[in-house]
Amino acid sequence: MKFFSFLPTIFQSFTISISIFLLFCQLPTPNPSSMTPAKEIEKTYQYTKQISAIKIQMEKTYLYPNDLDNPNAYITAAVYATETLDHHILFPKTFYLKYKDTIRGNVLQEGKLTDVVIIQNPNLEDPIMDSDEVLLQLNDAFAKLSFTRDNLEDVMEVLYNQVFAKTANKVVNVSWSEIEFSASEGYVSNFLKSSLIQTRNYEELLKPQTIFSIDLPLTETKTKQKIITSLSNTSQLKQFGIQKNDEILTINGKSIRYLSLRKIYPMFNGKLGESVKLKIKRNLNQTFLVEIPFLESKPNENTKLVSGKIWKGQSNILQIKVNGFTKGIEKTATDLIKETYLVAMADAKQKDIPIQGIILDLRDNTGGYLDLIIECMRMFIPKGLLVTTKIGKRAPNEIYGNGSSITDLPLVVLINENTGSGSELIAGTVRLQKRGFIFGSKSTGQGIVHSMQKLNGYDSIILKITTSYLYLPNGKIFHGNGIEPDIWISDEANVKMKFPDSFPSQLTNISKEGKNEISSIAPLDSTKLSLWVETYGTAKQTIQKESKQGLTPDYQLLHSLDVFDGILANQTK
Repeated sequence: MKFFSFLPTIFQSFTISISIFLLFCQLPTPNPSSMTPAKEIEKTYQYTKQISAIKIQMEKTYLYPNDLDNPNAYITAAVYATETLDHHILFPKTFYLKYKDTIRGNVLQEGKLTDVVIIQNPNLEDPIMDSDEVLLQLNDAFAKLSFTRDNLEDVMEVLYNQVFAKTANKVVNVSWSEIEFSASEGYVSNFLKSSLIQTRNYEELLKPQTIFSIDLPLTETKTKQKIITSLSNTSQLKQFGIQKNDEILTINGKSIRYLSLRKIYPMFNGKLGESVKLKIKRNLNQTFLVEIPFLESKPNENTKLVSGKIWKGQSNILQIKVNGFTKGIEKTATDLIKETYLVAMADAKQKDIPIQGIILDLRDNTGGYLDLIIECMRMFIPKGLLVTTKIGKRAPNEIYGNGSSITDLPLVVLINENTGSGSELIAGTVRLQKRGFIFGSKSTGQGIVHSMQKLNGYDSIILKITTSYLYLPNGKIFHGNGIEPDIWISDEANVKMKFPDSFPSQLTNISKEGKNEISSIAPLDSTKLSLWVETYGTAKQTIQKESKQGLTPDYQLLHSLDVFDGILANQTK
């Protein structure tokens, strides 16, 4: 297929920033006057006052308020707070006693803590400490702890004394407020993707950007290995030899195995002209060094919030790529989707190119504001139930289509493993309302709703609370499960597509010569469709051409265009 590229006259650049871009759907901040009174806190805590404020607010709207005294939350808070002090780590005492001759270091106020110890300057690069077996033992030791709020208070008191101790050789480069916030982050992170966000004041936002980030998605295994989870085909990191499932061993020569992810991510920040050096492990025994420079990101087709292309083939298909459902100063994502569609259709009409179908490309789109996601669904789904949310004891909130759709052209939603939250909801609802197909690979499985609230008493902290699951029109949740595509299409080269044995057509609106017609559609024949794609598809030729030009083909999109072309060609008019 050939394509024509266009963009809305006015577009927004899209830059992912952990402090401002919200990974999951959000609801407006609840009205405090409508909430039930918080439970009284039985005990006053001096060193974990911020967590007290967090608990009070979460008791009102969190999905599972009875879980707020989870021991794991207090353990994570203690671990995060301790590692905020460089060269300090917290271990269960049983684990430390077993390996203290290897760990060495200085024990801080051992008599104050009963079940855990804080070690200053531990030796963690010894081969014994780097073994999977020892790391599994550490996990087991943490799991056996009966850790309470009082235990956390004791840990925080030790850290407080370490910060303010008047000793000649004291070297502390962090403030107490940083340690307090780290503890709160660890605590909140245990509650179904709830989180804390530190805001910046207006004067800071006006300053020129001097610190840049390398966006490297990581996950942590049970043995504390840091694994690269996924890289999009357009990721600039691929040019440095980084691949999915690589393990990062060191950053700038520092071992990171015992560090949490929240401690690691700031290590990917730096100034222009600087770089970060990684030691990578691949396929169990292959190691090598990678140096990645900090670069200023510039807007392009892959970073703009919304962009569009017209692909010409046996059927002409409009691709609308949406990178997130965010709100800008002038326009929202849905404003740009509508503008992109209208500009494309006007462009196609002027060039006498009838558009027969639309691909709504939601790959690597992790969601955004729930009201924008609902608006997007209404653009493509004219009627029927779209989504249900259930907050606390309130009546379920059901949202329906309202007849405001902008098109009835046949529709495909393209997803991948980085498609999350509201973007997954759109795909699932399109299928359940028989409005279109889903192509690509299984999505993330993050079907939850957040509310954003300023933390009482802390002007610079936003509390992001999980308040509800997202329920599909059939009443099911997809959180933890993800959305499976109708046709599995890989984003890698030379991987065959997976067609189901048979499936009913989702396309009830067929466009012929640019005119929409309602018709009765027979179930699709997968064998016939696969044969059509093999015979008439153009993806292979396009991939070969782009590869010879030194370009990285978008395998998933090109094969999806072939399949969509085949579906449109094989429909019974």
